[in-house]
Amino acid sequence: MNDLGRIGGDLTQVGSRMAPFSMVGDILCASTTVMDVYEAILYYACYATGSIGGFISTNGHFEYFDMVVGSYRKRRLGAKGGIKIYEYPVLSNGEISQVHNVWVYKSGSTGWVMGLETPERPDVNLLESINLIAKGAIGFVRRFEEEVNTKDRDQLTGLFNRGRFYRDLKHLAGTFAHNGKSLWLLFIDLNNFKVINDTFGHKMGDRVLQSQSFAISRSVADAGMTYRYGGDEFCVILPGRDEHEVKLIVRRIELASEQAPGGITVSASVGFALYQNGEDLEAFVARADTEMYDAKRLIKEKKK
Repeated sequence: MNDLGRIGGDLTQVGSRMAPFSMVGDILCASTTVMDVYEAILYYACYATGSIGGFISTNGHFEYFDMVVGSYRKRRLGAKGGIKIYEYPVLSNGEISQVHNVWVYKSGSTGWVMGLETPERPDVNLLESINLIAKGAIGFVRRFEEEVNTKDRDQLTGLFNRGRFYRDLKHLAGTFAHNGKSLWLLFIDLNNFKVINDTFGHKMGDRVLQSQSFAISRSVADAGMTYRYGGDEFCVILPGRDEHEVKLIVRRIELASEQAPGGITVSASVGFALYQNGEDLEAFVARADTEMYDAKRLIKEKKK
């Protein structure tokens, strides 16, 4: 969503000000997924209240945040001096409470919890209006999603599926081998995802997969195409990039994927490989997969 920068920008520089609601319409028109709506509406809330960061949890609890922006990232990860998500008070609908510099509001209409890091108490009527706007926008997005051809889409995450991945890979491998340009493949696996399913159940696991798919695809942006390979595995095809660009994208994915549902750290291990002319596609995927397991092994060794 390119318009987000117009609202959020550097949140640490945002002063207390009221943005017109017409601005919300401008940015929501660019929303194509539910996660887009969460991000847009949260940036708007920060802008309008002078906050330097915030979060949304749409099930009304604090074991997991569906979207986080700005300074709140460190708090979500349980950084030193931050507030772990399960330390917040339980709120009733329509109630607002302050924990240190974070104001937490539970919407009376949606039941969502919105947290904003700002010293001044936000206007509850404004926050309630923002929740209502977001709920309406999500309805439009979901109707749009139903109209789109879903044959090549993963129904949970909205990403392209495994079948589409292999068709695109076959096409691009032939094209790029012919013109001599590079074709890179990223193979991505989530760390500790099984623990999330075992601890909180598959419904929470689905929420994590949805937000991880959003984080990965936003990290890749228009540099390549993102797919859900299966389970907690994702693939990214990066055509025409050099190795330096690929490593920067890998690092962005690693950073953007760091989450801590219920205090359990989830992150991504990423392996990458360069296609060799004439290489069997399964062998190409297997090489990237092997690199991913090497990256996962290094993460485990660093924790020892």
